[in-house]
Amino acid sequence: MQNLINRSLNTAQNLYFCKVYFLFFLIISVVLGFLPVTTFAHKYSNQKETYPAHKKDFLPEESTLFPFKRQFINVTDYFTEDNLKFDINTNPHGIFTSDDNDTSTTADANARKELIELKRQHKKSLISYIDVGNPDADPIVLFHGIPTSSFEWREIISTLAEHGRVIAFDQLGQGYSSKHRSLTYTYKQQLAYTEAFFSALQLDQKKVTIVATDTGGSLGFAYAMRHPEQIKGIAFFETVFGPVPSLDRMTKQAQVFRSPEGNKKIITENTFIKNLIDHSSEIIPPNDTPFTIREFTAEETRSYKHPYLNKKHRRVLAQWVMEIPFMGGSHDGFGDTNIDIWGKFAAYLMTSPVPKLYLFAEPGVLNTIDTTHFVIDNFNTEGSLNWVNLGLGYHFLQEDYPEQIGQEIVDWYQNLP
Repeated sequence: MQNLINRSLNTAQNLYFCKVYFLFFLIISVVLGFLPVTTFAHKYSNQKETYPAHKKDFLPEESTLFPFKRQFINVTDYFTEDNLKFDINTNPHGIFTSDDNDTSTTADANARKELIELKRQHKKSLISYIDVGNPDADPIVLFHGIPTSSFEWREIISTLAEHGRVIAFDQLGQGYSSKHRSLTYTYKQQLAYTEAFFSALQLDQKKVTIVATDTGGSLGFAYAMRHPEQIKGIAFFETVFGPVPSLDRMTKQAQVFRSPEGNKKIITENTFIKNLIDHSSEIIPPNDTPFTIREFTAEETRSYKHPYLNKKHRRVLAQWVMEIPFMGGSHDGFGDTNIDIWGKFAAYLMTSPVPKLYLFAEPGVLNTIDTTHFVIDNFNTEGSLNWVNLGLGYHFLQEDYPEQIGQEIVDWYQNLP
């Protein structure tokens, strides 16, 4: 009996010392960084919580080409019915206008529900961004296009940062922002993420200058229309000003991508990236112009392509093409739910006295000579438009004229009221 008691005591002592050793190891491991520390308080609810970048996600050369610290912010908490659903009386700023019982092709109720479900399931949705320059200055926010990311602003950020606070973010599903299998990646979801990002960084309490290109213009213009009192100025180039008149008025490349087979190849064969990035300075049928004057370096090409190496991460690019609306409705039904927003871009830019800077090149791709004449003739409300002809150029003007574009924006920005 005494032996049994002694063995029990020895076992208890061994367990006690094991616990002590384990606690000692745990403390040392945390201090030395061997084990991660997880904070459970407000794990999902704090939309201002920021997260460090995972170095394994980035290419080694990107630290040289894009020498800015990436940050991540969780925006899921913004996705509530009160923020998202339109109601003429209680929430006229709601983005999603469809009634839940509307099953037409123009309905956007499902897209709204997909966002709300992210919040219900406590899923983090992180926006990747950089924030440099004077933190007390009014922010200059850069909106990228497709099939790119904030990487396309790398040559311009440093110039602007010497004169203010510069923020460049990766839109939903693009660059290093979160990818969600449960989201359709509709245009209105992209706009909701833009609103959520501005809210999370409290940019909605600042006077903001928007700089936008390509499809980024559709988000920048929409934000400006929805918050006119907050906008300090808008600079734009090679972008969109409203619904496309008809399919044959799209670029030849976009016409192919809008077809079922062509759209599928964006995902399966990576055609969007290959045509616009791998062969940017070449004329690849069905295009009749290149997209840059100079050829991208091997390092630039890898950095542009890296976020989209996985097929499932290209789905957002394919969806963006389908989200472009047509005047009077599209032939395939896609994009019709966006007419109510896109249809107001030109009217806003024609009537608003907000300072504007339009940069263009000839012959351009999205902004052809005819488009440029329209902009100059109609957007100069109360002398609010400045315009600059960069010379020969196609689509990625920030790649061919980074120094000039940066300096033109700085010169214009410094004279804003």
